[in-house]
Amino acid sequence: MRRKWALLIALFPVTALASEAGRIEVKGFNAESYRETGEITFTVDVRDDSGPVEGLEKAQWLIGVGEPNARLKSAEAQPFRAAGGVTSVLVVLAATGNMTGQDEAEAAQANEARGAPPIKHAWDGIASLKPALGKKDKLAIGCYDETKQSTLVGLASASSVNVALSVDEVIQKCRSPEAGGGLPRLKTALSNMVSDWLGKNKEIDRAVVVVVTDGNSKEPIDPEWWRPLQAKAGRAWLELYVVGLVDGGDPAKIENLAKGGVLRRAETRMNLTDEVSALAQLISGTGLYRVKYVIEDAIKGPDVALTLAAKDSRGLFKSDPYPVGQLQRKSSWLRIVILVAAVLIGAVFLVLLVRYIVAAVAESRRRREEEAAAAANQQYEGPTRGKLIVRDGPARGQIYPLIEDLTYIGRSQENQVAIPDKTVSKRHASIKIADRTYIIEDLQSVAGVYVNGQKVVKAHLKDGDSIRLGSTEMQFKLS
Repeated sequence: MRRKWALLIALFPVTALASEAGRIEVKGFNAESYRETGEITFTVDVRDDSGPVEGLEKAQWLIGVGEPNARLKSAEAQPFRAAGGVTSVLVVLAATGNMTGQDEAEAAQANEARGAPPIKHAWDGIASLKPALGKKDKLAIGCYDETKQSTLVGLASASSVNVALSVDEVIQKCRSPEAGGGLPRLKTALSNMVSDWLGKNKEIDRAVVVVVTDGNSKEPIDPEWWRPLQAKAGRAWLELYVVGLVDGGDPAKIENLAKGGVLRRAETRMNLTDEVSALAQLISGTGLYRVKYVIEDAIKGPDVALTLAAKDSRGLFKSDPYPVGQLQRKSSWLRIVILVAAVLIGAVFLVLLVRYIVAAVAESRRRREEEAAAAANQQYEGPTRGKLIVRDGPARGQIYPLIEDLTYIGRSQENQVAIPDKTVSKRHASIKIADRTYIIEDLQSVAGVYVNGQKVVKAHLKDGDSIRLGSTEMQFKLS
């Protein structure tokens, strides 16, 4: 069950809070969302002296650099499987068919005296692993193929945990490659099989290899044989468990095989079932958790190492500093820069807007003053009258005196100024004398009225102005 815990500021080392009840081992982490949200997720394995620790999803989880005392917005822990974690298990019977190095006749005689062959006991242990795995987990079983003598082949490759194999089938497939000898190239064969298996399980979170062996091999076993395989696990982390049969086995080679993992020794063949079964709790993922922190503090740096801790009634569980590389939050100074930039942009926009308004008002005032001045210069005094001289168009050369106070101009003969031009409307414009000035006005014509090249609805005329109606161009003159 998910549960979020809001955490207070830790102003003193967390080790002072409680006695240390167990250890946390970090298996992996994801900090993709840290820059934007401060979120970082860890997969951890928690154990005490008795084994994996359960129930820590309800604990108080902390984190920090050096000591886990960073301020948190929240911390949420879930069991690995409940959080969607998937485990893929490969169990390898990496030994001779009878697991003693004896030939078939000797093995038959020994088995008659000592009970079922070792591989039968190993298989009973493998069967006990299946109930411990989840529905999404995978189980594959492999052994030596006597026809190839150089590799291990899977009986069930990356199959579901419901795979059904009989012990007789396993015994038949896992026979001794040569009388009286173990696997000729145990380390090479085992490495090849695990490598192939990892290549088929790239989308898993956790890979577990269980090797059941007597260690008999003509090939030396390098204690570092496991290290190259870890690099092939991709985003998954790799766990190794070795169950070694001491009776008839090679203890030194068993030890070397288990250097990178956990070793359990079976003194006799009958102990194989119990030793393999004892791994069920570890293999099932008990004690594994996904912990999601949302960190309020801006933890940053090129080589950050974080310490995790969980605290409940049992005491304190703490990890060693775990290197997570470079962490970088979207820093406060960047937010300040963005805010300042936004303010500056707003200020510039406001200044430009004010300048535009001031300029518009000034331009409007200037136009009014110019129009007033133009009107003053065009005052009608005494007998002075205006006239229109046609400079271009069908009536070119015609002169039309503006005698009346209101003169209509258009194509129709009803107008005082009748212009024989099809592009001129029937009643195109008017010119009236008002307050001793001449004012031309467009009477909703089609072609419009242009004074000195500018389209107008109404305008004051001054001596020498050019007027265009349609294709007819005239000049206004005072005489």
